[in-house]
Amino acid sequence: MTGPAIGLKEYLKGVSDRVDAFVGELDKKYLEPKEIREGALLYFSRGGKRLRPGLVSLFAGAYGGKEKELAALPAAAAAELFHNWTLIHDDIIDKDMRRRGGPSVQAYIASLFGGENAFEYATDAAILAGDSLHAMSSRALASLPRYGVSAGTALKLLELMDGETVDRLICGETLDTRFALIGGEVSESDVRAMISGKTGALFAFCAAAGTMIGLGTEDTQDERVKDAVTFGFDCGLAFQLKDDVLGIVSDERTLGKPVGGDIKEGKDTLIKLYALSHAEGEDLTVLREAFGNRGADETLIERAKKALTDCGAVAYAEELAGKAAREALSALGRVPEGEYKDLIVSWANSMRERTK
Repeated sequence: MTGPAIGLKEYLKGVSDRVDAFVGELDKKYLEPKEIREGALLYFSRGGKRLRPGLVSLFAGAYGGKEKELAALPAAAAAELFHNWTLIHDDIIDKDMRRRGGPSVQAYIASLFGGENAFEYATDAAILAGDSLHAMSSRALASLPRYGVSAGTALKLLELMDGETVDRLICGETLDTRFALIGGEVSESDVRAMISGKTGALFAFCAAAGTMIGLGTEDTQDERVKDAVTFGFDCGLAFQLKDDVLGIVSDERTLGKPVGGDIKEGKDTLIKLYALSHAEGEDLTVLREAFGNRGADETLIERAKKALTDCGAVAYAEELAGKAAREALSALGRVPEGEYKDLIVSWANSMRERTK
C-alpha cells in the first residue's frame, strides 16, 4: 500500500485542489438568486485549511490505498461544504462581521443592498445560503457510488452526516448560545459537551467516513471505525482549545477574524472557567469587567488578555490541548503503518501546534 511521500501542508493542498474542482462541477443552476449563490460559496472561495476533507482522504488512504483515497473525494467535499454552512450559521448566531480575512456572509450580502432593511434581509438570506450548502453536502455524499463506493456505505454515511452529526452539532451550538445568553452555572463538563458537538462531531464523522470508505464497510461498530470516531472527538477538543488560545494570544491579521471576541461575548470557554477560579486581585476585577462586555474598548480587552495569561488560564488550555492530541494518537493503534498514518499523526499534532 503506497502513500503520498509529502508533508501535511502539501498533502492538504492536493486535497484542496481536488475538492475545489469537485465542488466547481456540482450543478448550481438552482442556486439563485445571486446573493444566495455568492453567499453560499463565499467562505469556500477564500480557501481555508481544508482539515476536514484532508482527514477523510487520509483515513481512506490508510485503510484502502490510493484508489480508496480518490474514491473518497465526494465525502471529502461533503465535509468541507458541511463545515462551511455551519460557519455561516455560527457567524449569524454570534453576530460576527468578519471571517477568513473578509466580511462574513451576512455582512457581504448586506453590502449588496441599500436601505434600512438591508441587514435584516442579509441575515435571513445568509441562513438560506447556509441551508443551500447543507443540501450540497448531502448531494455530494449521494454521488459516492459513481466513484466506486458501495451504495450501502454511501447511504450509511449520508445517514450519519444528516443524522447523528447534525444532531450533535446542533446540541453543541445550542449549549454555546445558551451559556452566552441565558447564563447560569456552567461546569467544565458542560463546556466539554459543547465542544464535542460544535467541533468534535464533524471531525469524528470525517475520520469514520474515510475509514469506512477505505475498508469498504457500512459497519459503524467495526473497532477501526470506532477508533476513528474517538480520534475525531479528541482532535476536536484539541482544536477548539487551541482556537480559544489563539483568540487571546494571536492577532486579527493572522487569525482572519477579530481577537478578543470570546471575551466581549463572555463565552464560557475552559479558559474563562479556569481564570475565574484562579485569578486574584486586579486580574479578577479586570476579567469580571471584561467578560460579556460588548462595549469593552481595546485597552480593557488587552488588560483582560494579559490577565488570562498571568493567571495561568492560557497555559492550562495549552496543556489540555496537548493531552487531547496525545489521547487522539493513542486511538491510531489499528491504523496500518505507512505514510498515510504518518500524515494522520501530523494532522493530529497540528491541532495543538497551529498558529491560525
